[in-house]
Amino acid sequence: MVKERIHWIDVSKGILILLLLLHHFASAKRVMGIDSNFFSFLTCWQSLYTAFFMQAFLMMSGYCSNFKKPHGQFWEGVIKQLVIPFIFFEFISCCIISAQKEDFSINGIFQVWIDTNGTTLWFLNALIVSKVLIYYMRRVTKSVKVALMITFVLLVGAYAMNEFDVGTNFFCIRQSLGSVFFVYLGVLLKERKEYFDRIIRLGYIYPYVLVLLLFFKLPIPSSTANMVSLKMVPLFIPLSICGSMAFFSLCKLINHSRFFEYFGRDSLIVYGVHFQLLCFSIHITLQHITVNSYLQGMIASVIIYTALIVACSFFIELFKRPPAKWFVGRF
Repeated sequence: MVKERIHWIDVSKGILILLLLLHHFASAKRVMGIDSNFFSFLTCWQSLYTAFFMQAFLMMSGYCSNFKKPHGQFWEGVIKQLVIPFIFFEFISCCIISAQKEDFSINGIFQVWIDTNGTTLWFLNALIVSKVLIYYMRRVTKSVKVALMITFVLLVGAYAMNEFDVGTNFFCIRQSLGSVFFVYLGVLLKERKEYFDRIIRLGYIYPYVLVLLLFFKLPIPSSTANMVSLKMVPLFIPLSICGSMAFFSLCKLINHSRFFEYFGRDSLIVYGVHFQLLCFSIHITLQHITVNSYLQGMIASVIIYTALIVACSFFIELFKRPPAKWFVGRF
């Protein structure tokens, strides 16, 4: 029996993955060696959502996870849903990067993997680490307070490690440890539904905090692959939670959207393929359009993102069929 999907969750994941496509424009432009200010309208407002959107994604991942499975079923799910897709998309990414560097060989691919700290897909690493730690933590203690304390200490410790550059960051272990707290919050939102409606009201605070930060020209903490400084953590955590609650309120209000739900249901695939597709779309578009004004930048952006959405949709459909679907754990 197929479990009925909760529409607002798919809506939220769809919006978040589409925001990620926008967020990565600056990185893709930098990789492509494009130096133009006529695309600034795509990035100038990102601080309004980068303060929380990856943390909201982590919470949604915790909300959609089942940590009550037997040991064998849990590991089967992690391997199928996360480990296999990670290995597949990571290998493809390393192959493409090594080919772009004109060093397409086993050694070249391996060197790319090493140079990127073992992953170009830090979010998948964060989910794998978070789920494993939470699964076994819940078998050690049933206390929510103790679990929150443990995950909070992991978060602060991760940001301290990053601040003082302590130890290796291979497999983005710092980002991964810093994510456990938010994944666990998502678990609590699902299991303590009687408190969800109360907690979600924290979202009302978010716009006011943003206005105050902008008014006083204070930095808005943004923690994605790049982590905030340790002194910003006391602001980053409540802003992430309040922003996520505001976002969830919006998604519950939208509730149904075929467009957002389509991408939300297969956000993993979009995450795995989008960056190289974005770079390719930028490259092809700017070969045919000269961008010397904001108007031309807007036209180019519409073409780039239309092509990107179409390409991501193609891969979503492709990975629904064998043998491609086996590489995203669908077997």
